[in-house]
Amino acid sequence: LGALGGAGVGLVAGFLTAVLVLQLRRLRNARLMRHGEPPIRDSVLPPTVKARIAIEQASTFGWERYVGDAGHVIGMQTFGASAPLKELQKEFGFEPEKVVITVKTMLKKTP
Repeated sequence: LGALGGAGVGLVAGFLTAVLVLQLRRLRNARLMRHGEPPIRDSVLPPTVKARIAIEQASTFGWERYVGDAGHVIGMQTFGASAPLKELQKEFGFEPEKVVITVKTMLKKTP
């Protein structure tokens, strides 16, 4: 599971925050998270951590299983958008400033 991403501590939207970045783009990694033993899943995504955000520059389908009920998914909710990349990123909230606003809002709401 080490190839899933990285971790760090830093300021996110003015909050001192521990951040774990997971990359589930590899099918094998996604299968491990869906079908792996609970201790493995829980070591990567501890059940006590409720502030979870997924960012997917495509369909958001399936990400709810990783972010949970209290989480948020930033992604495309529609099909067939066509425009220059920068316009689509702005439209769907992928700009860093918008992601920071989402993180800040979630951290304020999540105990």
